Amino acid sequence: MEMREKLKIAIIIMGVIIFSINFLGIYQVSASSVDDIMQGADDFLKAGDSVSSKYTTMNMTALKSGSDMIYNVFLAVGTVIAVIIGLILGIQFIISAADEKAKIKEALIAYFIGCVVIFGAFTIWKVLVDIGNKF
Repeated sequence: MEMREKLKIAIIIMGVIIFSINFLGIYQVSASSVDDIMQGADDFLKAGDSVSSKYTTMNMTALKSGSDMIYNVFLAVGTVIAVIIGLILGIQFIISAADEKAKIKEALIAYFIGCVVIFGAFTIWKVLVDIGNKF
């Protein structure tokens, strides 16, 4: 892969991450001063002593919806990138000469291994989230 192509892919990945962080509400800071931060920390530490605290239960619905949203965004981005790279490699394979086809076959092997790793990771993520939700 040429350096410009690698740079474009890196920029796209960084853009997706920044979009996810900023616009999908993954990371939120609500403290306005050091006193608020210290008070929040003290409240959190005291929460372990009382059963009726707001920190004792997790909102599993919000956790699952957030996980599903992140999963769907990354799966869509991974699928689009895999399809685009597959099309590029396929077109190069069709129009290339015999000696260049060997190099493209090596790239196709790496492409298929990458697809197995990416979609295998998404499958493992989904299975673990589903198992975790049952318990």
